[in-house]
Amino acid sequence: MRSLFVVSVFLAATASANINSFLRTAFKSISPQTVVNAEPVHTIQTLKDGDWPTVHTYENFELDAVVNTWDPTTKTLTQYKNMTMNQKIDTRGNRELTSMKSDIPNLGYTEIITYVDFTTNVLYQRIPDLNICNHMDNPVPWNLTQFFAAAQDPKRGLTQYLGVQQKEWATHDLHAFNLTLDVKGKGKESEVLYFCTKTLDLKFITVDSQPTVVVQIPRIQEKLFTDDDFKGQDCSTQKTPHFIKDIDFARAHSLLF
Repeated sequence: MRSLFVVSVFLAATASANINSFLRTAFKSISPQTVVNAEPVHTIQTLKDGDWPTVHTYENFELDAVVNTWDPTTKTLTQYKNMTMNQKIDTRGNRELTSMKSDIPNLGYTEIITYVDFTTNVLYQRIPDLNICNHMDNPVPWNLTQFFAAAQDPKRGLTQYLGVQQKEWATHDLHAFNLTLDVKGKGKESEVLYFCTKTLDLKFITVDSQPTVVVQIPRIQEKLFTDDDFKGQDCSTQKTPHFIKDIDFARAHSLLF
């Protein structure tokens, strides 16, 4: 990662780096939940090929996340710029919606919304408070269902089970799964997803390139979505669209998934 959460990329005057090399690695890696093939709501399935344990994972879900940094000296987690995220993954509709909120220089606490339609392969991004909306070709034109299947198959090599681990920033043992992706223009990127060994829920995500960053998942819930959940997320509803030429949206979203 070239810089840590430089969300000022969304500001025309200060766009000089990458808004979320990390965010698009970590949070989008949640999208293809790497471990167990969930069937209908609230059921769990153990894969028989390989030694992967049973954990809770879903193909259609909503989650909340908090971005933290870990101080190894003081042994404390500190929320980064009040950054939180809500994400909706809809494999049935082949689409994803993410709302990120954070303190942004010169703007204050601001929401940034990203909507990806994997069927049309278009990515939309909005900053509602600034009446800014932009769209671009989706840099990772994958089918979500197919990607889930590949990530959940031990034979495909995308995911490896690392065993039960203890982390200084966690109060319980964790099942650790490493997901490695070959991202166009980026090379190989790896993240680790941590599931509580007692509740079996996804609790944390880390990125190999930024070991002090710890993403906490306070809530993840299986959910079936409708078109209304994604209504109005493209730029067509904006009365006065703006285009900020100084923002490299392609680079900012090159790590989707």
